[in-house]
Amino acid sequence: MLPFSMREAIVASVLTSASHTIVLTVYLSTTADHMEAVVWQILANVIIFICGNVAGVYHKHLMELALKQTYQDTCNCIKSPIKLEFEKRQQIGRKPSPF
Repeated sequence: MLPFSMREAIVASVLTSASHTIVLTVYLSTTADHMEAVVWQILANVIIFICGNVAGVYHKHLMELALKQTYQDTCNCIKSPIKLEFEKRQQIGRKPSPF
């Protein structure tokens, strides 16, 4: 996982996929004898890139949700002893003095 935001990751994946597809299209169209095979190859690559990018976005989304949940759990673990100590001090302050 690269330290990109979701938008930056999507832009990077679209740019790399598109650039690869364009370069492959230009190269294969100039060197291939059968254009039908080139079209099918390009179509297969586009489908693979779309599936890979969708899977990557889904994985990144799940990782961000897990990270947020971990952060919230950590904050709650830190707040709990502080809250207990505060309540303990309030109870001590409310006790009537023995004198």
